[in-house]
Amino acid sequence: MSAGVIQLTHNSATVLGYQASFSTVLQPGDFVVSVVGGIAYTLPVKSIESNDSLTLVSAFTGSTTNNLAWDAVSRVTLNMVTAAMVVQNTEALRGLNYDKQNWQQVYSAAGDITVKLPDGTTFAGPSWKYLSDNMATKSGGAVPVDQGGTGSTTTEGALNNLGALPVAGASGLKSRYLFDASRGSAGIIFVDTGLSGYGSLFNDWDKKTLAFNSNFSGSGQFAAHTIHRYVYPGVAAGAFYTGLTSDISYQIGHLSSSGNLTASFSFNYGGSAFANNGTWTSASDVRIKRDINRIENPYEKMRKIRGATWYRKDSGDFGIGMIAQDIQEVFPEAVKT
Repeated sequence: MSAGVIQLTHNSATVLGYQASFSTVLQPGDFVVSVVGGIAYTLPVKSIESNDSLTLVSAFTGSTTNNLAWDAVSRVTLNMVTAAMVVQNTEALRGLNYDKQNWQQVYSAAGDITVKLPDGTTFAGPSWKYLSDNMATKSGGAVPVDQGGTGSTTTEGALNNLGALPVAGASGLKSRYLFDASRGSAGIIFVDTGLSGYGSLFNDWDKKTLAFNSNFSGSGQFAAHTIHRYVYPGVAAGAFYTGLTSDISYQIGHLSSSGNLTASFSFNYGGSAFANNGTWTSASDVRIKRDINRIENPYEKMRKIRGATWYRKDSGDFGIGMIAQDIQEVFPEAVKT
């Protein structure tokens, strides 16, 4: 604090002092600093008239006040303060500009951004826009299928939503699978790993057709069939098959590894059955029977059983034999319904 006190007058450039020694502590271009009404005024000096009188560069704009404490601040000191303030303001403005640029990148950049700090350091990372654009929106804790998730928080639900077969114990298929072997493009392929002997018969079996080159009962071709290939090393190889013919007969049989039909049986929905080499052969061996008794009056009973020829109503096939109702009349215990 400088010596003495001063008086500042509103709208006047003259400053009066009491024991202030203006001539000793001030020069033109220096500054008088004083607080008036809680406001610090920094007033540049134009000229010094005496130890107790000086003239300001411009008139004082505050209220008239006397007995004010004051400080003499040299021009050099104030210039240094001003220069420091300019540097600080420049740094602050640079920081504000960086903040503006950083926030603009955070919200608008589509990919990674580089954040700059006032001290010149930088760091990179994804923008909020990038995170928002690529964030999977969860629903009930699950990421939807259309955002690359499974749409479920359970294994069963995930498989169902993705169209897969359900896990063991689950229910509810969401998709159907058609493996059309007749078109040569079944959906599941089991590749042979290089067997020897009988196993070699199945090399590339997934690329070969299986020929049914012997007779089948019924008309038409298979409408649906299942083939089970097998190999019994050193003994046999071939395929079992089951399926339906076009006249709705159930077919079951076996093919050798060479494609030859070794067994074929057809069961018609009307109750008849056929084998590939003829009709079923009944066994009459005494060893498989018990309670054997002679038929009384066989001649009379056989006269009641008609031998006949016929054509089947369902398939139109020709047949020779006896009528079941005749047999039921003579031997009712032989017919079961």
